[in-house]
Amino acid sequence: MSQPRERIVILGGGPGGYEAALVAAQHGAQVTVVDSDGLGGACVLTDCVPSKTLIASSTTMSVVHGAEDLGIRIGVPPVGGAPGGAVSGRASAARGSAAGAPAPVPGARMPGVPGGRPGRGRAYVDAPRLYARIKALAQAQSADVALRLAAEGVEIISDRGALDGQGFVEVDRVSRTTARGVYAAGDCTGVMMLASVAAMQGRIAMWHTLGEAVQPIRLDRVAATIFTDPEIATVGVTAVAVESGAADAVAVKLPLATGAVADRGSDGPHVRGLPVAVGQPDRGGPPAHAPRRRRPLTPSAAPAPSAP
Repeated sequence: MSQPRERIVILGGGPGGYEAALVAAQHGAQVTVVDSDGLGGACVLTDCVPSKTLIASSTTMSVVHGAEDLGIRIGVPPVGGAPGGAVSGRASAARGSAAGAPAPVPGARMPGVPGGRPGRGRAYVDAPRLYARIKALAQAQSADVALRLAAEGVEIISDRGALDGQGFVEVDRVSRTTARGVYAAGDCTGVMMLASVAAMQGRIAMWHTLGEAVQPIRLDRVAATIFTDPEIATVGVTAVAVESGAADAVAVKLPLATGAVADRGSDGPHVRGLPVAVGQPDRGGPPAHAPRRRRPLTPSAAPAPSAP
């Protein structure tokens, strides 16, 4: 006689919910996901995917505005009509005609040129088209999540669930709540509201409830990004923890502007330097919790690695 299948019901189809559902289904459980807003959750529908689409558009706009500094004109004929350069359409790199003379420029009311007169071009955003693209990408990714769940035999119910009380749901490091047999993952727990963290919380919850060997979540190994220009990535020990003495490490400022991957614009390198917490002091130093004064180190002053 076969063992009865575990019955798992998941409220919410965000990264924590659908990753939990995939793990449970792959371990033979009978899984139902209850969701009302669309699979993928806020990450796919309103936050991560839409914001990255806007960032891609704004990055392209920045490139367009700086194109003239790289020898590319937008909607403007080259000064003096020098051979080998011309404008074709709204924006293009310079190219010559077969005879070596500039190709003809479209009519006087040239798109992208204020008043149709030669001068610095002007790019613009087609907002309806941009928003339509954002919606289409979000819906496509949500549909992809639905297909993945369906392929694993997960039942999807369009409905709502509710939690009693207010505030965050308290969980331990394997996603257990104070209610027996109930786990929580994602933003409702208030634990580092990142899609990657929610997904790992959901996986750990299912591994634990289904009796698999599991290690508690390690929040000190979570990578996060701040989408400035240039982008900032963080992982591990923070500079604040180093400066306060809470972490036994040293801070080094690296001159990234000289690196081959430095983002350079017309006004010079965008990256001037980056504080990084690296390495441990020599053996025999004070414990990690004991604060101590540290002087800033330059790359040339950084201590050489000790012999094993």
